[in-house]
Amino acid sequence: MKRVLFVLIFIVLIQIATATNNLITPVDFSLENQVIYKLEDGDGISFYIKDKAYVMSIDQIGKSSARIKSFYYNKEGSRETFYVPLNGQFSYKLDFDKDDIYDIKVDLVRIESTKAVLFFEKIEEPKNKNQVTSEATSNNKIIDTKGVVIAFLIVIAGLISYFTFRKK
Repeated sequence: MKRVLFVLIFIVLIQIATATNNLITPVDFSLENQVIYKLEDGDGISFYIKDKAYVMSIDQIGKSSARIKSFYYNKEGSRETFYVPLNGQFSYKLDFDKDDIYDIKVDLVRIESTKAVLFFEKIEEPKNKNQVTSEATSNNKIIDTKGVVIAFLIVIAGLISYFTFRKK
């Protein structure tokens, strides 16, 4: 019976550790113009521009680059998806509401294993024909909360199995 309990706990912990929970973090650019996030594949941010909700998420992470996926609303009001390749050399300015004024600037700060550290900045800058700018950014102050939660669950499971299966 104890072995079955131990196997079940072990299987549950493996499922928790390998679960792919996509985390979309809401960002209020009216409070902070600049934010930095460490995001895994599928994670992203959501925000509002002129009362319309938008989401930018990580679509792909490579060794030194990442690709984000987002959308804009076309003239008919339907969503059109677009992709932006990111590397550490270029900043990308994006116009979501298609009013010829850039809304958000995105930078890839660095790649950390399976996570991309991205810098987002709300801007209101007139367009200059899809210009790509170059800028280096840094200052990552993000704690990896998923890793802390998984480590905590593994420690708890280890303590439970230790006290359950130890010889008296």
